[in-house]
Amino acid sequence: MPALLDKSIPIKPNERSCLYECRITHQRLNPRKNRFEHGIFLFLLDLDELPALTARLRLFGQHRSRLYRFRDEDHLRIPG
Repeated sequence: MPALLDKSIPIKPNERSCLYECRITHQRLNPRKNRFEHGIFLFLLDLDELPALTARLRLFGQHRSRLYRFRDEDHLRIPG
């Protein structure tokens, strides 16, 4: 079952980037009934805001070794 978006949390009121709190649910009926769920969060990042987010947030960085790192080569196709 896909994640259901419960709510978004703006990183800053005038920015478009935000976090989504979600619940992941898994259910299996065979061979033995099993069900579990857990909470996660997902980033929605405006690419134009990456430098400002990197400068302001201690745990996030573009091309920096931080807990949450955005690397262009992982997400963007850069010509050349």
